[in-house]
Amino acid sequence: MGSPLRRRIRHARRFVGYGLLVVLILLATAVGALNQLLPLVERNPARVADWLSERIGQPVAFEGARGEWTRRGPRFTLRGLSIGAGERRLQIGEAELLVAVYSGLLPGEPLTALKVRDLSLVLEQGEDRRWRLAGLPFEPAPGVDPLDTLQGLGELQVEHARLTVRSPALRGPLELPRVDLRLRVDGDEVRAGVRAWADPQSPPLTAVAELRRGDWSGRLWAGGERLDLSAWSGLMADTGLVLAGSGRVDLWAGIQGQRVTDVRSRADLAPLALGARRPWLVGEDGSLASPPVAYERANLLARWQANEEGDWQLHAPELHFHEPGRSEPHRLDGLWLAGGRRFALQAPRLDLVPVRQWAALGGQVPDGLRQWLHRAAPEGELRNVRAEGDETAWRGEAALADLAWQANAGRPGMQGLAGHAAFDQHGGVLQLTRGPARFEWPGRFRAPLEFELGGLLGWWRSEDGWTLGASGLQVRGADFGTHLRAELAFGSGDSPRLDLAADVDTTPVTAASRFWVEGKMSPNAIDWLDTALVEGEVREGRVSLGGELVNWPFRDGDGRFDARAKVAQARVRFNPEWPDAESMELEVAFDGPGMTLEGAGAIAGNTVDRVAGGIADFKDPRLLLDVRSSTRAENLQALMLASPLAQEHGEHLRQARLAGGARVEMVLDLPLAERLGGRRIEGRLDLADARLADPRWQVEFTGVSGRTQFSAGGFYTQDLQVSFDGRPGVFNLAVGHDTDDPALAARARLQGEFPIAGLVARHEPLHWLQPHVAGAARWDIRVDVPAGAPGKPAPPSRLRVDSDLAGVALALPAPLAKPAEVGLPMRLDVPLPVSAGEVQLRLGELARMRGRFGEQGELAGVLQMGDEEGSLDLPDSGLVVEGRSPTLDAAGWMAFASAREPAGEGAPGGEPRAALLRSVDLQVATLDLMGSPFADTRVRLWRQPQLLQLSLDGPGVAGTVEVPSAADAPVRGRFARLHWPGKAMLGQDPSTDPGLVGPERLATPGESQAALPAAEAEEPAPGQDPASMPALDFEITDLRVGDLQLGEAQLRAQPHAQGLRIERFRTRSQGYTLDASGDWRRTSAGHSRSEFVVDFTADALGNLLTAFGLGGMVKDGPTKARLDGYWQGSPGEFSLARFNGRFRVEVGEGALLEVEPGGGGRVLGLISLAEIPRRLTLDFKDFFSKGFGFNSMAGEFVFANGMASTDLLEINGPAAEIRVSGSTDLRRQQYDQRIEVLPKAGGVLPAIGAIAGGPVGAAVGAVAQAVLQQPLKEAARTVYHVTGPWGDPQVEVIEKGPPPQAPAQPRQP
Repeated sequence: MGSPLRRRIRHARRFVGYGLLVVLILLATAVGALNQLLPLVERNPARVADWLSERIGQPVAFEGARGEWTRRGPRFTLRGLSIGAGERRLQIGEAELLVAVYSGLLPGEPLTALKVRDLSLVLEQGEDRRWRLAGLPFEPAPGVDPLDTLQGLGELQVEHARLTVRSPALRGPLELPRVDLRLRVDGDEVRAGVRAWADPQSPPLTAVAELRRGDWSGRLWAGGERLDLSAWSGLMADTGLVLAGSGRVDLWAGIQGQRVTDVRSRADLAPLALGARRPWLVGEDGSLASPPVAYERANLLARWQANEEGDWQLHAPELHFHEPGRSEPHRLDGLWLAGGRRFALQAPRLDLVPVRQWAALGGQVPDGLRQWLHRAAPEGELRNVRAEGDETAWRGEAALADLAWQANAGRPGMQGLAGHAAFDQHGGVLQLTRGPARFEWPGRFRAPLEFELGGLLGWWRSEDGWTLGASGLQVRGADFGTHLRAELAFGSGDSPRLDLAADVDTTPVTAASRFWVEGKMSPNAIDWLDTALVEGEVREGRVSLGGELVNWPFRDGDGRFDARAKVAQARVRFNPEWPDAESMELEVAFDGPGMTLEGAGAIAGNTVDRVAGGIADFKDPRLLLDVRSSTRAENLQALMLASPLAQEHGEHLRQARLAGGARVEMVLDLPLAERLGGRRIEGRLDLADARLADPRWQVEFTGVSGRTQFSAGGFYTQDLQVSFDGRPGVFNLAVGHDTDDPALAARARLQGEFPIAGLVARHEPLHWLQPHVAGAARWDIRVDVPAGAPGKPAPPSRLRVDSDLAGVALALPAPLAKPAEVGLPMRLDVPLPVSAGEVQLRLGELARMRGRFGEQGELAGVLQMGDEEGSLDLPDSGLVVEGRSPTLDAAGWMAFASAREPAGEGAPGGEPRAALLRSVDLQVATLDLMGSPFADTRVRLWRQPQLLQLSLDGPGVAGTVEVPSAADAPVRGRFARLHWPGKAMLGQDPSTDPGLVGPERLATPGESQAALPAAEAEEPAPGQDPASMPALDFEITDLRVGDLQLGEAQLRAQPHAQGLRIERFRTRSQGYTLDASGDWRRTSAGHSRSEFVVDFTADALGNLLTAFGLGGMVKDGPTKARLDGYWQGSPGEFSLARFNGRFRVEVGEGALLEVEPGGGGRVLGLISLAEIPRRLTLDFKDFFSKGFGFNSMAGEFVFANGMASTDLLEINGPAAEIRVSGSTDLRRQQYDQRIEVLPKAGGVLPAIGAIAGGPVGAAVGAVAQAVLQQPLKEAARTVYHVTGPWGDPQVEVIEKGPPPQAPAQPRQP
C-alpha cells in the first residue's frame, strides 16, 4: 500500500474520531441543558398535558408530574392521569411518560412511550372465533380508530397487568397473574410483544405478533425457553389435566381475519409429566389417586390447520416420547388427524403406549375403561392405520403388531397378538397372524400360557348388544393344543354369555395344571390335582361350555360344562402319603362343579383292576374312590411300607414277610380341605394260600386264607386260617379302633395246637428249654399293643400265652417234669420287651410267678410253689422261690442251676443259672436225690457274696451244699446224715407186664459175652445232661443205703467235655468198704450213661445181705468183689437189669442157711438155688438137712442187655462142690442154668440155696431160695437143669453118676 493512501486513511480516522467526539460533547451539553429544564416541566404540568392531548387526540389530564433523567431520556411520572372525557374517560392513576431523545431520533422508533401498571386486560374470543383485547388505557371515540390514539402516544407499555382469557372453547376464563405488554402502531401495522407469567417466580412465556389493521391478519410467535410447565398447569384446569416439566416451546401461528388458521409448533420438553386433575384410579383400600404420565423427554414437530367451515387437520411429522429405562422413544411420526364435518385418521406407525396413557388421563373416557387402560397398560403398534367417516358411517383398517396388555384386577392379560383388522360401525374381523403369544390370568390361571395362536376373530353388533366370536382358533403350546369355536355375547345382562366347543390335542396330563381356574376351584382341590396328575397323556379331549360366566361353574344347572378325555399311561398321586398309581388308563370327565374318573392300572406293583370315583364339588372337595385290586401279598406289603401305615407300624411291616395271592376292595373318602373333617378309608383284603412271616419272632404262617377288614382307623382279621409249624391254626389281628378297646393300638391272637419245641426255639432266652420239652399242645397266644398318649411314649406291649400243656412232655427236674398225657394249665403274661414291665406265670396249682426283668436281663421275681394264694412281694433283685412242692429233684435242679447260660458268639459261657437265685425256701413232700426219695424235707437256699448255699433238712437228710459263683470251683456238700432209701437191685417185676414173660431160649454165657454192647450201641433212656454238672466235693458223716450203714463217705468229681468224672467215691464203716470211680457221660441230647469200676469188701456176706433185706440166707462169708461196667442213666439209676459189664466175687468161709422156697431166689435170681436144695434133700438128705457150709465161693458174671451169664460159679464146701453155669434173664426173670453137685466122701454136703452180695451201686451176691431139708442119702454126682420163671422154676436131673471121661461141655438149654 502507497504512502498517500495511508495518509488519507489516517486523516479519515482522525476526522471520524474528532467528529464523534464533537457530537458526544454536543449531546452531553444538550442533555445537561435539558436536565436543567426538568424542574420547569414539573412547575408547568398543563403544558405537558396539552402536548400529550395533541399527540393522542384525546383530552389528557393529570394532577402532577415529576421528572428525572434516565439513560434513554427524560421520564415523567404523572399522578392522577386520566385520558378521555365524560363516560369514556379512563382513570389510569399513575403512569410514566418516557421521551426517548436518543432512539426517538432513529427512523421507525417512537419519540415517546407511555408506561402504565396494574391494568386488568381481557382477551376474548367471540362466537365468530375472532379475538379482541379490552382493558387498555384508552377507549376509541365513535368513528375514531383506537389505534390512532395509540399511534399518537408512540408506544404503550403495560407492566404487571392481569390478563383474563375467555373463549367459547373454554369452560371458564383463564387467569394470568402478570402480563407485560408493549404495543406499537406504525401506520397500517400493529406490533405487539407480550411476556406472561403464570407464576411470578417462573420463567415467562413470550409472544410477538404483527397484524395488519385492515383485516387483523398477520402472524404470531409464542414460546419460551426453560418454561416451567407446572406453573402453567393451573391455566389448564378446564382440560382436567395438570402439567409438570420444563423445556422449550415455539409456536408460529397464521391469523386470518382475527382467526387462527395455521399453527406450526415445535417443542423439546425434558422432562414432561401429565396427570388428571381429578383423582380417578381406585386403590386397594378404596382410595382414589391420579397417577401421572411421565417422560424423560418429549419432542414435537406438528402443524395444525383450519378453515372457515370449521374443518381442521393435524399433521405431526415428528412426535416422540422417551420413557425412563427405555432406549427407544415411543413414536407417533406421521400422524395425521382430521376433524370437523368428517373425521379421518392415518398413521404409518402408531405406538399405543402414549395413546392409552393420554386416553387414561382424559375425562371423556369412562372410568372403567380408564382403570383398565392404566392397569392393563396396552402396548404394541398399529401400522398403516386408516379410518374415515362421519357420525353415521365410518370404516377403517389397521395391522396389529405385538399387541399386548397386562393382566389386572382379575382380568386376563395377553401378549403377542398380531394380525390384520378391518372394521366399520357394525363390527369387524381380525385375521390373526400365526405366531407366539402369551396369556396370563392371575387369580384364575397360576402361570402364564405361552403358545402359538392363529385363526379368525370377529365382533358384531346385534339387537341385544355386541358379540365377540372366534372361528377356527388354533392354540398350540409347547405341550398342549386345541381347536376351538366360541362366541362371547355382551347383552343387556350383567354378565356375558360364553358358548364354546373345543377339541383338545394329545397332551401330557401335567399340562392340565395350567388350566385350573383359581377362585372357582378350592385351593385344596387345585393342590390335589397338581399333586395327583404326575404323568400321562391326555387323548381324545373334548370341551363344551354354554352359559353366563357369572354363573360358572353352573352348580344350579343354569349353564352347561362338559369336558371329557382319556388319560393313558397315567401316574396318579391320589394321596401324597401313599405311593403313586402307575400305568393308569383313565376316563376323566369335568362337569363344572366337580369331576369323575374311572379306569385301571397299578400301584406299587399291585394291579388295580378298577378305580372309580371323583370329586363331586371342587368348592367342598372330597375325593371319593372305589378301588379293586387282584394282587400279591408281597406287593401289598411294599405298598403298606410306602404308605402312612409305616409311620405307626413301620417296624412291624418291615420285618414281616408276605407272599401269596390277595384281593383288595376299598373305598377312599379323602377330604382335600381340613374344614371337611377326617378321611375315611374302608375296605377288605382277602388272602388265599398266602404266607406270612416275621423273622424277629421266627414266626411263619403258611396257607393263610381269610378276610381282613380295614379302615382309616385300623383293621381286623376275621379268623384267618393259617398253618403254623405244619399245624393248622386261627390267627386274628386287630389294629387301631378295631381292637374294640380304646386303650389298645393293636391286638394279635394265634390259636391252635402246635409243637412246643417250635415255640421255644423262636425265643432265644428259652433255648435252654429245648432239650427238655417235646410234644404239642393247644395254645392261645395273644399280644396286646397299648395306645400311647400324644407326645408320650406308648406303654409296653404284653404277650399272654394260655395252654393246658396236654400233649407236651416236660423233661425238667421234678416237680416240673410232666408226661405228655398229663395236662397242666399254664398262663404266661409278659411285657414286650420283657424289661418294660412285670412278668407273671401260673402253672395250674403247681406254681405261680411274678417278676421283672432289667435292661440287661437281670431278674427280680418271686416263684410261689403250691396252690397258696396271696400277694407276691418282689425282691430288689434275683429270684425268690418259696412255698410247698410235692416233689423236687435235687440233683437235677443242682445240675440245672450249675449250668451256664450261653454267651455271645466267640465269647466264654455266661453266668451259671444259679446266679439268678436270691433265695429258696421250700417244704418238699418227697425230695428226689439221685433217683431216691427223701420224705418231708425242707429245702432252703440263700445267696452269699461268692456262692449260693443250699440247706436240706429232713428225716433222711441233713446238710448243706455250697454252689460257688466261680465257674471252675466245685460244689461243696457237707452232710451230717444221708440215709439213702433201700432200692430193688433188679428191674420190673414181670407180673406187672405179661409181655415180659415168654418161652424164648435164654442166651448161653458165651453168647452173653459176645452180646456185650459197645459204648454207644444201646439206645439211651432219657435223663439229665452230665456235662452240665459242676465239680463236686461232698463229705457225709453218716451214709446209709437202706439198712446198710456205709458210714463216712467222700465224693470227688470233676466235669469234662462229655460229662462228669467221678475221681473217687469212698465209704468206710465197721464191716464194709467201698471204692468207686468212673464217668457219668453224655451220649446224646437228653441222654446219659454211667461207667464205673466198683471195689467193695464186707466182713460177712450175711450181714451185707441182711442190710439189703435178705437176712437169714447166708452166715458169715467175708466178701471181696468188683463191679466193672456201665448202665444207662445216672449213677443213682443203677439196677442189675440195666447193667452191662462184669461182676467178679470172692467169698470166704460161710454157710448157706435154710430159706423158704420162692424167697431170696426170686428177689435176685442170679443163680437158681430155690428148687435145687429141694432136690438135694431128696437126693442127699443126710448131708443137707440143716444147711450147707462152704469154704469159698468164687465166680464171674457177664451182664448184657438184661441178661446175667456165668461160665462157672464154684461153691466149695466140706461136703460137696457145687458148680453153676448158664444165664438168667433179669428183665423177664427166667432161668436157664446148669447146676452140678459133686458130693465129697466122708463129709456132709450142704445144699446151696442162694448167693447175693454187693454194696449199694454194685448189687452183687448170690442168695439161696430154699433150705435143704433132708440129708443126701447117696454120695454121687448129679447135674440139674433149671428153667422157667423165678417164682416157679422147673428143675430136672439131666445127669447122674460120674461124669464122662471127656470133659463135659455145658449143656445148651
